[in-house]
Amino acid sequence: MSSNIDIYRNGVLIATVPNIPGFYTDSTGQKGKATFTYKVCAAGTQNCSSEVTVRFGGGGAVALNPRKSAIGDQLARRSLGEGG
Repeated sequence: MSSNIDIYRNGVLIATVPNIPGFYTDSTGQKGKATFTYKVCAAGTQNCSSEVTVRFGGGGAVALNPRKSAIGDQLARRSLGEGG
């Protein structure tokens, strides 16, 4: 498994974080309703999760935990060669 995870928002790389502890809080700066599409990838590769669309109204932070989510599970399986 990759030691780092790339996080993409709307197709743009926004962060590379360590796989452990395996989470990232995205402060979008957005106020009110917003929709973003995210995916996570093993850093520097095209070994990625499926995209996930996040819709919310208010606040401005989205917490992603690629190690404890469906997309993270999928990425981990792909990193381990189990498909997904």
